[in-house]
Amino acid sequence: MKIDLHVHGAPWENSWAAYRQAVWYGWKAGLEVIGICEHGPRFNHRVPFRSLYLSELDKYFDILEEIRLEFAGEIEVLFGIELDYNENTAEYYDDLLPRFPLDYVVGSLHTVRDWVVDLPGSFQESSLSGLDSKGLYEVYFEEMKNAAQTGLFNFIAHPDFVKKALPHLKMEKPQDVTDIYRDAAKMLSACETGIEINTRGRILSDVGEYYPADEFLLQCGQAGVPLTIGSDAHDPKMTGSEVEEAALHAKKLGYRELSIWRKRKRYSLTI
Repeated sequence: MKIDLHVHGAPWENSWAAYRQAVWYGWKAGLEVIGICEHGPRFNHRVPFRSLYLSELDKYFDILEEIRLEFAGEIEVLFGIELDYNENTAEYYDDLLPRFPLDYVVGSLHTVRDWVVDLPGSFQESSLSGLDSKGLYEVYFEEMKNAAQTGLFNFIAHPDFVKKALPHLKMEKPQDVTDIYRDAAKMLSACETGIEINTRGRILSDVGEYYPADEFLLQCGQAGVPLTIGSDAHDPKMTGSEVEEAALHAKKLGYRELSIWRKRKRYSLTI
C-alpha cells in the first residue's frame, strides 16, 4: 500500500482548507492511506514557531472528520497529532489526548533541553553549547529514549533530526555512533515505539538525505522497531512526495512491512 503518515496543513500559514487540499493531492498521487498530524501545542516559551493552540483542537478534529467522510472509499484518512517531547508536559498530554478521536500520536524532538534544534543561534545560548557533534548525538538520542518511555507516542518523527543543525554549527557528523543507535533502537523496541522514514530531508539543503541515516534504520530493523513513512509535507502539493521510493529503500535494507495505526492500535502492511 502507498502510505504517507506525516502530513501538515499549517492553517496559520495557509488556511484550514489546506487539510482537504493535502488529502486531495494525496488521492491524486495514488495514496491509499494518508495521516494528518498537525503540530500540537508546544508549551515551550523557547520556541517561536506557531502550532495548534489548545482552543483549536476541537476544530481541527471536526475538519478531519468532514474530510474523512468526503473521501470515504477513496482514501483512508487517519487522525494524528505531532507533539514535541517535553518531560514537563508528557503527563498532561497523557490526560488530554484521550478526549480526541486519535489514530496515532507522533513524537518529535525539535528541542533538546534548552536547545531549539532548528533555530540557528539558540545553541550558543543553551546549556549544551560546549558539546561536540558526538555529544549532541548522545544527548539527542537519550531524549528519544526518554520520549519512548512515556508511552505517549506511536512513532518518532524524523528520528535523527539533530543532523539538521550540524551545518549551521559548522560541525561534521560524528564518526562512531553505532552504540548510540543500538541503545536507542533497543529502547524503542522495548517500548513498542516506531520510527518513520521522513522523505522531507532529501529536499532540505542542510540535510540532503532521508531521516534517519541508514545505519540507524538498520539498527532499528534488527531490533524489531516498527517503521512507517511520511513526507512531512507542509505544502499540500508535496503530499506523498517520494513515499514509494522510501518504501523501496526500506525493503533494500531488509524491511518487509510498514506500520499504520488506527485508534492507537498498530497494523502491519507488506512492502
